[in-house]
Amino acid sequence: MPQNLVQPQTAVLSLALQSLVGELERCESDSVRLLGPAYIKRMQQWRRYRDDPVKLAAFIRDCLHRTSVNGWALHQKGGLSLEAIVVAFGPPLFTRQDVDHARETLGLVAVNPGVARR
Repeated sequence: MPQNLVQPQTAVLSLALQSLVGELERCESDSVRLLGPAYIKRMQQWRRYRDDPVKLAAFIRDCLHRTSVNGWALHQKGGLSLEAIVVAFGPPLFTRQDVDHARETLGLVAVNPGVARR
């Protein structure tokens, strides 16, 4: 009897979505608390996509590449930023380029040990 391979993948995706939504709620709360309500106008719109992980990831990606100032400031104040969420979740929800961009924004890019400094 063939196994249904879609069901386990759907369950994993559902758990990832629940976790992502929780992190976005925390990010939004931290943004208001640490930066002020004016900093979340665009980000508040994530709720439109809360039931669709693909659209939600695309929305986060769009926000991530629009500005890095808020993420950096939030990270410096100890809050959870979109950049930190992207780094934590990584692929397959976010591309390697998204993760690299987020890491760079947060100052988490390691210096290549193979490159000699002068």
